[in-house]
Amino acid sequence: MKKVLFLAMFFTVLSCGTKKHFIDANSDGYYQLQVSPADGAKSLFVHINIPEMLAEHELKQVMINTVEVPFIFNKQEGYVEVYIRDYPQANAKDEKESAALYQKITQKDSYNANLKIGKGYYFIPALKELESKELEMVAPSRSE
Repeated sequence: MKKVLFLAMFFTVLSCGTKKHFIDANSDGYYQLQVSPADGAKSLFVHINIPEMLAEHELKQVMINTVEVPFIFNKQEGYVEVYIRDYPQANAKDEKESAALYQKITQKDSYNANLKIGKGYYFIPALKELESKELEMVAPSRSE
């Protein structure tokens, strides 16, 4: 009886540390590469809807293409947004950090997301691109 009780406690302790992984290949999360009409600055915008079953948990970390990024989490509406801007002539520390993040993330042609929520992870292997030609049409040409 003591052995059975010991084994039950042992497996209970092991199961407490397990992490759940949710992979969502059909996520309606998207990204958009933007160009500012005012100064031609580039930025990356990411929007990810969180499933109801996960939205009640605390969001601890967001990674885009294995790069940890700052995020805005709207728990009531169940979505996360990430906005990273490239600063070609970065002066302030936060501008330099944002520009470095932008350069690391945009080295690839595709984007994925990994969110640490509660004790588990929510992984989106391929974010869809949201295309908007309006910003690109009014942006100044790159040769200027």
